[in-house]
This record gives sequence, C-alpha cells and structure tokens, in this order.
Amino acid sequence: MSQGQITITSPDEKRETPPDRDQLWYKALRILEMMKADGIKPDAFSYSNVISACGFAGRWREAMELIQTQRADPRVRPNIVSYTSAISACARSGRFVEAEELFSDMKNDGIEPDRVSYNSLIYAFEVGNQPEKAVAIWEEMCNENSKISPDIITVTDVLGTIERSGNKYLWETSDMVFAEAVDRKILLRSDLLDSIWEMDLSGMTFPVAKAACRYALFRIRRVVQSGEEDAQDVTFITGVGKQRQGNPSESLNDKNIAGTSLREYMQQVLREEFDLPIFSTIPKSAPGTVVVKKDMLDKW
Repeated sequence: MSQGQITITSPDEKRETPPDRDQLWYKALRILEMMKADGIKPDAFSYSNVISACGFAGRWREAMELIQTQRADPRVRPNIVSYTSAISACARSGRFVEAEELFSDMKNDGIEPDRVSYNSLIYAFEVGNQPEKAVAIWEEMCNENSKISPDIITVTDVLGTIERSGNKYLWETSDMVFAEAVDRKILLRSDLLDSIWEMDLSGMTFPVAKAACRYALFRIRRVVQSGEEDAQDVTFITGVGKQRQGNPSESLNDKNIAGTSLREYMQQVLREEFDLPIFSTIPKSAPGTVVVKKDMLDKW
C-alpha cells in the first residue's frame, strides 16, 4: 500500500472486505486516489468532501485515516467539516471513544466546535449507550460561558440517551435536562401553551414525551399544593397512530414497546414510572388523548 492510501475495511472488522463499488463513499475515496496518482494534490476541501461521504456511510476507520493524513500535512489541515464528518462516522458505528478523541483533536488544532459538532458527539454517546457523557456535554453547552447553545436535536438525543440506558436513577437527570430546555425555550414555549392542564405530545419522540409528561405533572403538583389553582383533569394530546422508533433517540429499553402508539406508551408511563401508579383514560369522544382525572391527581 502506497503512502497516504486509505485501507478499506469492514465497518466492524479490521480485516479488509470487498466494498460495494457503487456506494458514494467508495467512489469518493477512489477519486481521491486517482487525483494523487495523476499528480494532483488534493486540498482540504477535497478531503472534507470525501470524509463527509465516509461519515454518511458510517465508515469510521476510513474517515479517521483521512483525518490523520490531513493532520500530518500542514497544507491540508482538517477543517471543522472534516472533523465533524469523522465524528459522525464514528457515531453511526457507536465508536464513542474515537469520537471523543476526534473532538479533542479538533480543539487541540485550534478549531472551535459548533453546534453540529457537539450534537454529533452526543449522538456517538447515544449509540454507544453513554448517558453520563451525553449529559456532561449538555451541561457544557448550557454553561453561561459556552459560545454554543443546545437546540432541539441536542435535547432530543440527550433524553434519548438517558432513556435508552434503562437507568431509572437517571430519571431526575432527565427531568433536569427537560426543565433546562423549557427555560431556554427549546421546548414548551410559554406563548404556545394555553393551560397547564393540557399538553400536546404529538410529534415528540417517546423519550421527550415521557420527560414532558413528568414535567407537566410535577409542575401541576407544585401549583395545586401551593394553592395557586385547584386540581382539574389533565389532558395529554397524543394522536392515535403508532410511531416507528427508527433511530437510537427513539429506541426504548423495553423492546416490547416497538410499534406501540404514543397514546398507549403514555398510559404505561403514567402507570409505571411515578412514585404511585397514575391511572388514565382515553375518552371515546377524543381517542387521540390521554386524560388523568382530577380524583386520580388528588390521590397522587
């Protein structure tokens, strides 16, 4: 193998494997090699495009080799696109250690990570089942001195990581993350809420909907206990369709939940994930809702 040539490997094995020559990442690598063979020196833009193709395909080894090739040549040092694409490639394969290394290398090279870089690293922790690390990045982004603030992708993936871990001891952490997202107006903007007694969960991933439900009920408990308002029925708008849990942020620890509707899932959350079971109903006149009656709230 000539110097600078990239070894094409299986996504999960170190041995070489015949690649699919029709895939974009393979074609991009071949073009890069052809440029070198023809005496054309690829620039940083060329490398970043090839690494992006590898990133989309989850070809983390090839992406990391390209990054190291760039770092060894001061004329084509990797840029933020190269680093973020390589982190994304590692994330897709659950290689969170390598993703962390790339993130650190990027900072050491004097490149400030942007929101996409941070979200890519969190996604690596999500796929790699590292909730504490994902929460640490969330806290770093929320720090008052941080130049980068979280967005809806950030909070969705952090909550998804916590949910995916199946660690009940992290529920309070999930509550903290959700509350911070509300304070930052990422979720549940006050100008879109008609009442604390009704919450629209439709369109949310299961982990976000679960955190929203907990947030709503604990807020209602505080309001009722303080005497600000009397208890009323609480309505969660869920819709009636089943949701396909298609990525790690939507993958629950309970595999039996696959193909479950959000409506059914919220009833399960209410029954099983509070200090006392909260039983709910589905009104015949509004089948896309889950209602917790006032009497049930009083008992809770």
